[in-house]
Amino acid sequence: MDDKKLSQLINSKFVVEIPKKDMKRVYDMVEQNLGLSPKQWDAYRHGLAIKESQGGKFTAQPTMNYYLTQGGAGGLYDGRYQLGEDAKADAAKYLGEKNPGHDDKARAAFIDDPVMQEMYLAAYTIKNHQYMSLNIKDKNYQDDPKYNPKDYLLSNTHKRVGLLGFAHNQGHGAAKKYIVTGNDTTDQFNTKGSAYAGFIDDAATNLNVDWN
Repeated sequence: MDDKKLSQLINSKFVVEIPKKDMKRVYDMVEQNLGLSPKQWDAYRHGLAIKESQGGKFTAQPTMNYYLTQGGAGGLYDGRYQLGEDAKADAAKYLGEKNPGHDDKARAAFIDDPVMQEMYLAAYTIKNHQYMSLNIKDKNYQDDPKYNPKDYLLSNTHKRVGLLGFAHNQGHGAAKKYIVTGNDTTDQFNTKGSAYAGFIDDAATNLNVDWN
């Protein structure tokens, strides 16, 4: 075992403490763009992680092994929140950063950087919120013509957060179709998009979060 792998193995069992200044930036981003308080955002991110990397278990004190997770469909998703190539590109675009890429070197750097993962989850979720706020019609992509963004925007916070969880799992297009048709689609692992609302609720209960 080389030194880097040995170091990762040792460090994987320690709780990750994101520096306060970095979490403040994350919390400020989501409050300004999503209207979520820090506790509400914690319920969202810890709820996603229940499914994405923690084997169905809740924790508000994640260890490094969750951030080092790689998997998902085709093994192409990275980190505690299982972000793929497109999600990272969207997040970088929102943050005004260069696309970090998704080759082996870039993926290794991403899973080794919990601060980047927290920042990119926030930025990607904000991008999904922006997409959900529009009925997109262009030459490369068209939403269901029956989709009315008001059905998302005028929902209460609890419902909107659940829909963002759906979008995290299957993309904003599938979340929009769910609003229009009620068709609860599944991912490649047969997980329903609506199940993400349940994971978020689980975290919210553990954290005593009020959605009002």
